[in-house]
Amino acid sequence: MDKNAIKKFVLSAKKTLTEDIGNEEAALSWFIRLCAIRFMEVKGYLPEEKRIFADNSGDLNPNNLSEEDFREEILSICFDLSKKIPALFSENEIRSIEKMLPEKLLGENSITEQMISIIPEDDWNNVQILGWLYQYYNSEKKDEIFADLKKNKKISKENIPAATQLFTPDWIVRYMTENSLGRLWAESHPDFAGKNNWDYYFEEDKQSADTEKKLEEIRVSDNMLKPEEIKCIDPCCGSGNILVYMFDILMQIYISEGYRSEDAAKLIIKNNIYGLDIDENASKIAEFSIMMKGRQYDENFLSDDVSCDNIFCVKNSNDIDEESIKEICESDEKLEKELLYLMSEMKDADEYGSLLETAEHDFGYIKERLDNIGENIDDENTKKILSKVRYLADTA
Repeated sequence: MDKNAIKKFVLSAKKTLTEDIGNEEAALSWFIRLCAIRFMEVKGYLPEEKRIFADNSGDLNPNNLSEEDFREEILSICFDLSKKIPALFSENEIRSIEKMLPEKLLGENSITEQMISIIPEDDWNNVQILGWLYQYYNSEKKDEIFADLKKNKKISKENIPAATQLFTPDWIVRYMTENSLGRLWAESHPDFAGKNNWDYYFEEDKQSADTEKKLEEIRVSDNMLKPEEIKCIDPCCGSGNILVYMFDILMQIYISEGYRSEDAAKLIIKNNIYGLDIDENASKIAEFSIMMKGRQYDENFLSDDVSCDNIFCVKNSNDIDEESIKEICESDEKLEKELLYLMSEMKDADEYGSLLETAEHDFGYIKERLDNIGENIDDENTKKILSKVRYLADTA
C-alpha cells in the first residue's frame, strides 16, 4: 500500500469532513463508514456488487446521481449493512447522525473525489487499509499528546487510545502468529504442509533430553486438539491486523483437516478469534475486518446469519450505581452480589484495558439470569443499563 497516498488522503478528507459537518465525532464516524463502503465496493462485497463511488476505471459517480440521490444511496447502503455488520453500521448510530452526512459528497475536492483520485484502487483491496486510515486520522492528535508530554502534561483518559495506537508492521504480525498459533499446530501435526509457505516460521532449536521429552508430551496432547477448540486472543487488538492474519492461519488449519472454506469461515469467527481494545472505533474496525475475511472465503457469508461476537471494546462501569443493580437483580441475592463486585472491578476499566484482572465469577449464571430478566423488562432506561451490564460481563 502507498502509505504516503493514504496519509495525504486522510489529512485532506479529515479537513473537508470536519469543515462540512462541524462536528469532529460525526466527521470521524462518517469517514470510517465511507471508507469501509469504498473497500467493499472495490472488493465486490456490496449487494449486487454495486458501484457507488467509482467504477473500476476510476470514473466518479458511475450512476450519475444527483447530490441528494447520492446521499440517499449512501444511507440506504449503511442501513442495509446494519443488518450484516452492526458494530460498524449500527442503525441507531447512523440515524443519530444521518443529517450530518455532508451535503457535498460529489465534485471537485469532495471526500469522494479525494478517495478516488489520491488512493490507487488496488490499495483498497487490502482490508488492513481501514486500520491505516484510522491511525493516520489520529496522527495529529497523537503528535499533540506527545508534545504535551514533553511539557510534563499528563495524558487524559480520553486521549489514551490515540496516544497508544500503533499499527504493527506486517512482518512482525507474521512472525508472531506463525511462531505461536502456527507452531502450536505445526509441531503437533508433522504432516501439516501449511508451514512451508510461512516466511517467518522457525523450527524449534535442539533442546535438552528432559525438555524434549516434555515437549513431545505436549505435542501428543495437542495432536488431539480439534481446530474448533483453538482459542486465539489479541488483548490489544487495535483495528485487527493481527486477528486478520490469525484468520488466514486458522483457515489453513481447517482446510488441512478437510473442512470446506465456507464452513471454516463461520467456525473461525464463532470459536477461534477473540479481541479486546480500549478504543471503540478501533474495535469496530477490527470486527469489520474479521467479517470481511469471512466474506473473502465465502461469497454468501454476508447473506447468512453470521455475527462476530468475540471482539470487545473494554468499557467502564462508572455510570452504573448500586440502586440500578439492585433493581435489575429483582431480589436475586446471588446475582446482586456477583454484579456489585464485578461492577466495582470494572470501574475505570477503559483506562486499564487488558491489564485489568477480575476475580472468578459464575459468568454462566450471570449471563443466563441477565438474559432471562431482560425478557421481562419494558422500561427503556432499565433495558439500557441491563444491556451495558451484560456487555461488561462478556468483556470481563
